Amino acid sequence: MNLLRRVKILLIVCLIPWVLAYTRNSDHERKQYRSTRYIVDATLALVLEDLRTAEILAHRAISADPNNSAAYYILARINAYKGKMSDAYMYAKKSTEIDPDNYYYWVFLGQVCDYMGMKDCVEEAYWHAFVLNPNNEELA
Repeated sequence: MNLLRRVKILLIVCLIPWVLAYTRNSDHERKQYRSTRYIVDATLALVLEDLRTAEILAHRAISADPNNSAAYYILARINAYKGKMSDAYMYAKKSTEIDPDNYYYWVFLGQVCDYMGMKDCVEEAYWHAFVLNPNNEELA
């Protein structure tokens, strides 16, 4: 058997399971994957302080998967950077509703509420954060 034929067979053997696995994924799984890709790019844009691009990508992530809590968290941070604290509150609250076990979402919600002077919200957010991470000295 010549080398070219062996390479073709090897490629076929290696690629068929991958192709089959991808095509077996449900539409929902593909949307989640796409949404995650947008979040990774939005996070990079946020780090580079390109708020416009980060906001566009976060909205695309929500369009692909409305339950992507990270997208709402990124939108909360973007709006806080812009000084739009009521929008930051709305998105931070949504991120904690979708993923109530995320310590960082609760801490950020507490920070937004503190900035807005919402004492009850601050206490609730930091209490949830403390329950999730009781060893954190900043919340003790």
